[in-house]
Amino acid sequence: MARRAAAVVVVAISLGAAWYALAPWPTHHAAERGARLLAAQDYLGASRVLLAAVAAAPGDARVHFYLGLAYARLGALAGALNQLEEAVHLAPDDAQFHDGLGQVYRDAGQVSRAWAAFDEAIRRGPDEPRYRVHLAGLLLDTGRVPDAVGALRRAVELAPRRAELRLLLAAALRQAGERDEAARQYREARRLAADGVIAELARQELRIATLR
Repeated sequence: MARRAAAVVVVAISLGAAWYALAPWPTHHAAERGARLLAAQDYLGASRVLLAAVAAAPGDARVHFYLGLAYARLGALAGALNQLEEAVHLAPDDAQFHDGLGQVYRDAGQVSRAWAAFDEAIRRGPDEPRYRVHLAGLLLDTGRVPDAVGALRRAVELAPRRAELRLLLAAALRQAGERDEAARQYREARRLAADGVIAELARQELRIATLR
């Protein structure tokens, strides 16, 4: 069951990618082009453009951030960490930079650093649910399922009409053994999604969760 719940979490996060889109940032043309390539999932093309952008504007934190994301998608975690740490250094008040850094720390297996980065993202952006979703993923990695449920509950409170958040919460609740509450969240996810992939996932998972 834990493996299936984890798979649902991955799918739900992927479906929510449009919601977690890159934030706009006024910068020069090369950086804008790199950001567009990144959003289009052309990570190699984005990295090439953004390397030039970093050379042209080494003090632009957002360029370092975008380049770090491109490297992370390419699996170049050392390069990603270097760029994201520089982004945080240049703009320490930006919660999104801390969150991006936390995700790469997590991918690199640096749990304590990932934890600190996510905590900082939440502190600086307390009303952004995705930071709590990413913290919940780390909590699930480390077996802290009740704490992950708490983080996802708070994310749902912040964005109660996001069906994908309900689906994530339901999956964590199932891992915690809270089957009735998980079923309620699956029903709510299906209602909010109305139709489409998330609604179908919620329907399937609800059927499995209510089997005795």
